[in-house]
Amino acid sequence: MKIFTSCFALFVCASFSQSAVAQTPNFSENIAAIIYENCTGCHRPGEIGPFSLITYEDVSSNAFAIQAAVVGKVMPPWPANPDYRHYKDELVLEQSEIDLIDQWVMAGSPEGDSTLTPSLPDYPDGSQLGVPDSIYLWPEPLVTLGNNKNTYREIVIATNLTEDRYIRGIEFRPDQSGYIHHADFFQDTTGTAKELDDLDPGVGFDPDTAPFWYPMNDMLFNWSPGMVSQLWPEGMGKILRKNAHIVIDIHYAPTATPITDQSSINIFFSDDSVRVIMLKDLIGAVTNMSNFIPANEVKTFYCKRDFDKDKSLMSVSPHMHLLGDAMKTFVVTPTNDTIPIIDCDYDFHWQYMYTFHYLIKIPAGSTAYTTAVFDNTINNPDNPHSPPQDVYWGGKTEDEMLIHFTQELEYMPGDENFLLDSSLISIPTGISATAIENFNLQAYPNPASDKLMLILTNPGNELVNITIRDAVGKIVKHHQRQLHSNSMVQVTLGIGDLSPGVYVVTATTESKQATVKVIKE
Repeated sequence: MKIFTSCFALFVCASFSQSAVAQTPNFSENIAAIIYENCTGCHRPGEIGPFSLITYEDVSSNAFAIQAAVVGKVMPPWPANPDYRHYKDELVLEQSEIDLIDQWVMAGSPEGDSTLTPSLPDYPDGSQLGVPDSIYLWPEPLVTLGNNKNTYREIVIATNLTEDRYIRGIEFRPDQSGYIHHADFFQDTTGTAKELDDLDPGVGFDPDTAPFWYPMNDMLFNWSPGMVSQLWPEGMGKILRKNAHIVIDIHYAPTATPITDQSSINIFFSDDSVRVIMLKDLIGAVTNMSNFIPANEVKTFYCKRDFDKDKSLMSVSPHMHLLGDAMKTFVVTPTNDTIPIIDCDYDFHWQYMYTFHYLIKIPAGSTAYTTAVFDNTINNPDNPHSPPQDVYWGGKTEDEMLIHFTQELEYMPGDENFLLDSSLISIPTGISATAIENFNLQAYPNPASDKLMLILTNPGNELVNITIRDAVGKIVKHHQRQLHSNSMVQVTLGIGDLSPGVYVVTATTESKQATVKVIKE
């Protein structure tokens, strides 16, 4: 009986072992896609990641570090709470993906069949966004103080534009990203910045020797460590004025020895006019008592902003310094509806501009409420003082700050249906990229009011389903028609009953799909 039991146990163990081996994840089939989608964008030459994650050798040699980071949910960095609100380009691994990486490392990080490794995404050199239209360098290299003190400068760059230009994106390319606390971008059309630059023998000028002359409504862009570049949505952007100077308010952290920096800016122009995005501070003034954080205390501040006009909110970016621990913001409308904005465990080293899936309407009469927590105790590993000291408000790294930048627009009817995240538009399985490329859909007129004429090129002899969806994905119109042409087909739809806004028109056959965005006036 004992012999039978032992043999049975051995058989079970052997069977389990064979099953486990059969299910062991490998790099080529299971891990590479996760790494490429979530890690390689930053972990490649010229980007912020400290090592590359491009090849199997790159990933396997860092396997234990990757395992610790993803199991501990330190990487990919995403301080925002995904259970409170989701955002465009969210970097949050599913638990199943974390488990796959954990199992892969514990199994010895096998490569698998290298021929099954997915192709590396096409990453542009010198950019996260593509090929820029203009590149502006620091006028000359800047050398920091190197005396364990902060370096503050206002860098002045001439755009040499002869006419106003619409821009659809600004990308900061830091030469010394590990040493830059922040970079805020303004434009000056008065010539004042150039005059101040000429009076200062260094690169740019010292902000302490000049008045704070640049108005906040001319702010173009702001950058903080960890921020990922994004192009603004189609039809939205900013205006770069002719003969303007771009002024970069930049802050370098203290270092024991000087560092040399010659960062650059990529500009992406738009050929069409755009709605101008405003960069604002959502939360306004701190409203509770004194604005300092006592040593050895965790202190909470409460802030609010009242809206006297309808606004369309595109994105938010919390900003504190090294004592920042958490921030939460929500909006209460005049009808007492609550709009969640963000809830994040703040991390100074990873500051994002969180973009919503679609524009959020903030009605006039609403109030935004923010709670911000600062940890000035020895339990905060980023505390700049040991032992802790009283910290006051200021622009230096060892000071504190409480800003909540927003990108917002003046509200237009239909904005709440304006899709900011095109990844929400799904493509049915079984349709090849070649079929999508060869099947063309055009809409006239666009913008349209009463009727919309659709031109389908190369549709084939197939049944076509045409859907019109609002920006949150709801089908508001559906049309079905049998096609009998390999060249061109015209379909006219009435849209007079649709509300003004942005819609997505999709034509789908058994083998093809094409999509076009339409504005309903």
